[in-house]
Amino acid sequence: MRGRADFPESPLIREAVDKKQLELCAAPDFSAYAQKIDAGEASAIAVALEYGCGVLMDDKAGRKMATTAAVSVIGTVGVLVLAKRKKLVLSVKPQLEKLSASGYFLSAEIIAAALAASGE
Repeated sequence: MRGRADFPESPLIREAVDKKQLELCAAPDFSAYAQKIDAGEASAIAVALEYGCGVLMDDKAGRKMATTAAVSVIGTVGVLVLAKRKKLVLSVKPQLEKLSASGYFLSAEIIAAALAASGE
C-alpha cells in the first residue's frame, strides 16, 4: 500500500499498518449493497459481515442498510457519548458544537439525546 498523495492521512494509515494497528484486507463483494447506498458505506457493511463486527457510520441510508443486514452500527455522536462514559472526554457538548461548526449536520433531537445520554 503506497497510499495516495491527495489523501493527507495516507502516511498515518501506512504507519498504523506497519505497526500492526490496522490490517489490510481484500475488498469483499459489496455490489448487492452498492446499488442502494454509497460505495463507501456498502463496502463497510460487507467488511463488517465478513469479519463479524460492527461499523461506524453516520449516513442514514447506510445505517438502515447495516441494521437490515444485522450489522451493529454506531455513529460519531454515539462514539462521543461512549468516550464521555469512559472518561476519555470531559464533555460531549463542546465536541458537538465543533462538529456543527464544521458543517456536520446534527438535529436538535440528536444533540438533546446525546447530552442526556452523557449526563450533560
